[in-house]
Amino acid sequence: MLRKLRMIIVTLLIRVAHPFGLSVHGFQDLRFDTELVIKNNGRINLGKSTTTYKRVTLAANGGSLRLGDYVFFNRNSIIASLCEITIGNNCIFGPGVIIYDHDHKFNYQGIVHGEYHTGPIMIEDNCWIGANVTILRGTHIGERCIIGAGTVVKGIIPPHSIVTSNRGMIIKPIEEKK
Repeated sequence: MLRKLRMIIVTLLIRVAHPFGLSVHGFQDLRFDTELVIKNNGRINLGKSTTTYKRVTLAANGGSLRLGDYVFFNRNSIIASLCEITIGNNCIFGPGVIIYDHDHKFNYQGIVHGEYHTGPIMIEDNCWIGANVTILRGTHIGERCIIGAGTVVKGIIPPHSIVTSNRGMIIKPIEEKK
């Protein structure tokens, strides 16, 4: 009962705090330290019962961020859109997940400030994204995929796939120099 009441209050507060650029469907379970950033005509669309844990940032800076129903973000996750990020229903994200649909442009002289390469990101329904995963622009993750902890993802991942990085450890003794 208290959780439901808190969800109603949180939903009302975020609607008041973000009258433009935010669509909310159903009640939300966002922690008080969840940061919603909407700038430059960006749009955030929250499906039913979006849940965040500690220090989650959802940002649309001129882009579109669409979350399906029953999406969960664990602590310290950042989802930032300059283009388009779509996340399906029933997806769960471990702690420290980073999703960016853009990269800085750069040339021989360095980073070109304020200019970006962009590409949409699609994460289909029922995906589990592990801790400290980074998802880059131009990525499409099919339904019912599992992305293992620490993986950097870019490109097309077929449905019903498990993706991990080669995380082999190399352990060498420190030798004394003579």
